This record gives sequence, structure tokens and C-alpha cells, in this order.
Amino acid sequence: VILVITIIFTLSFKHFTGIAISKNIDPEAIFSFLLPPIILAAGYNMRRKFFFENLTYISAFGFLGTVLSFFIVCTAFYYVNAAVYDYIGDTNSVYKWSFLVAMKMAATLIATDTIAPLTLIDEEKYPTLFSIIFGEGVSNDAVALILMATVLQLEENKDSKHLIYLPNLEAEIGATTVFHFLVEFSVASIKSVLFGFGSGAVSCLIHKTFEAFGHFPILETCLIFLMALFCYTLAEISGLAAIVCIFVFGIVQSQYNRFNLSYESVEKAGNFFAN
Repeated sequence: VILVITIIFTLSFKHFTGIAISKNIDPEAIFSFLLPPIILAAGYNMRRKFFFENLTYISAFGFLGTVLSFFIVCTAFYYVNAAVYDYIGDTNSVYKWSFLVAMKMAATLIATDTIAPLTLIDEEKYPTLFSIIFGEGVSNDAVALILMATVLQLEENKDSKHLIYLPNLEAEIGATTVFHFLVEFSVASIKSVLFGFGSGAVSCLIHKTFEAFGHFPILETCLIFLMALFCYTLAEISGLAAIVCIFVFGIVQSQYNRFNLSYESVEKAGNFFAN
């Protein structure tokens, strides 16, 4: 239905105004306006009991599994490209990749799509399986984004002592570089989680301090949403993983801030983020 309405609106707009709507989608618009509400709703409406009970499995598949897949895929990309390049030679169709290029490709391709399998699983009948796949999907996307940000940061600092940017793998990647990469990745992950938790705590403190907001349920709900957008935007500006921040923010609001809200606000917030 939404697709049909969109097509009709596009054709009507072009017919009556003579202005063609661009076919190109701005990624900034998606990351700034469409993605934050989706991730916030996922964190707010998540079944926290099953999520935290299966946190070990979620961490194993979503965190360690994604990192392991990243190193396997980027190494495979590098060696396959090197073998093809050595076999074919320097042509217009084959280029010699540096290991950084292989890392970018790997960080892009390791992000999985969990929407399809989730639609096949009955949440009420298999809550544990649903929570594990859902948590793995969210953590997988978050880890992939942090990995990409870390790779881009290494590329910007390629002249530093941590990365010797030469064509061959042995000169590029050494123990120091791998250690530095893992440290940067771990620090970015921890900082993102702490920033999301801290922003959520500030939101809880605001609602607890200004109890007069309880007389205006819509205002309370909008304030949560605005605080989430502020957390997301500030995380983006600070170079953190904004998706991780707003996801943790949503969990904190659902776990702790609901006790500071009025009954009407809790109901409205649940309905608002569910839709």
C-alpha cells in the first residue's frame, strides 16, 4: 500500500508541477531521519528479559562472530585479489588492492540482514530464539559500523607509526597494527555504550527532577524522542557509533525511565515507538 501511494504521489507531483523527483537517495537523510527512530524503537520495545538472559550467545554470535568474520573475509579478499592480479597482470579490469581496501570491503559485507529470518519466527512461541537472532542482528550491524569507522580512522592516520601503508601485506599489517586496530575498535565500542547509557541516565534525571511533565503525556513522550535524537546527533559529531548509542539509550529509557513517567506517558511512549 505504501509503495502504491508513493508511486502515485511521485507521478502526480511530476505531472502537476513539472518537477521530477530525484532518483538518488541521500544517505545522510537515511542516517539522520529514518534510522534513529527505528533503532530507538528496537531498544525501547525489546524484550529485555530474554535479551539479557541470552546475552552470552548474542555476544558470541554478534560481537566475536562478526569480528572473526571480518578478519577472515578481508584476508580472503586480499589474497584472492593478489592471486588474480598476479595471474592476469596489470589491466584496466584488475587492480591491486591494499589491505585497507580489503578491510573496507569486509566491513561492508559482514553486516547481515536479520529481518527475513525474524519474519519466519513466532516471537510468542520461540521467544529465546527470536531474542538471540534479534540481538545478533543489532549487535552485528553496530559492530560492522564500528569496524568501518575504525578502518577509516586508520586510513586517515596511515602515515602514523601504527600503519605502514605499503602494497604488500607483510609490510602493512604487523602485530603492532593489529593490536592498535583492536584497541581502537574496543575503545570505540566501550565509549559508544557508555555515551548511550550516560545520555539515557541524563534523560531519566530530567524526568525525575521535573515531575510537572507528568501532567503533559505528549510532552513527556516528545522529550524522550528529542533527547534520543540529541544523543544520536552528538554521538555522530563525536565520532562514536551513533546506532549503538541510541540503542542503549532506548534500553535505558524502557528499563529505568518508565518509573519516572506517568501511566499515560508510558502507554503513549510504548504505542509511539511500536509504530
